Amino acid sequence: MKDRRKPRDEFPWMSTKELRVILVRHGQAETGTDSDQPNQYNHPDPGLTKLGRVQARRLAKRFSEEHFAGIYCSDLKRAHQTALAVKVHHPKTKFVVDTKLREVSPYHGPARRAPSRGRVRDKVNQERNDVRNMWEAVKKKHKPGDHVLIVAHGNIIRFLAALMAGMDPKHAVFFDTCNASVTVLRAGAGNPEKGSRPATIVTANCLKHLLPHQRTNC
Repeated sequence: MKDRRKPRDEFPWMSTKELRVILVRHGQAETGTDSDQPNQYNHPDPGLTKLGRVQARRLAKRFSEEHFAGIYCSDLKRAHQTALAVKVHHPKTKFVVDTKLREVSPYHGPARRAPSRGRVRDKVNQERNDVRNMWEAVKKKHKPGDHVLIVAHGNIIRFLAALMAGMDPKHAVFFDTCNASVTVLRAGAGNPEKGSRPATIVTANCLKHLLPHQRTNC
């Protein structure tokens, strides 16, 4: 018999006139320090640990009944594997692997200042442009009421949240992004040239799908 129950909506109070963006950090990675650095800085590209895979499955179960208009993820293994766990429950949902969602340097946040010139400054500027272009492309592809999932890394999630909120990341409030954590924003959708309202953070670093002993890198 066909199941006629309506899909569960985790955030039913959110307006259907706004784009809902769910930012997820990958599960625990296979490194000694669980360093969240991109391979373009000549760091390894580890996959998920056993616990990281558990975190990803529990995350996937949390969103098993969510209706996503698109799932986007970094191409680095730890984020890609986390996103694939969610995709199991959404086989028909558009799935995009984007190198622009790779981890960025910590220089974008309030804690550190990038050099005024040189190769590092050039890299920081390139990262900033890539993230901005990625976000504008996502906004153009989706309509108000859509739910979009982005699986990425700690620094870029904080950068994206500030960018979506119309803030300079250098002056934004720093917040934790634990492994497999969920941060939710409601954002004005549509063509940015026509003007769209900045996003509002409604949930940050949510870990309700994980048991206390499963929470890592906080």
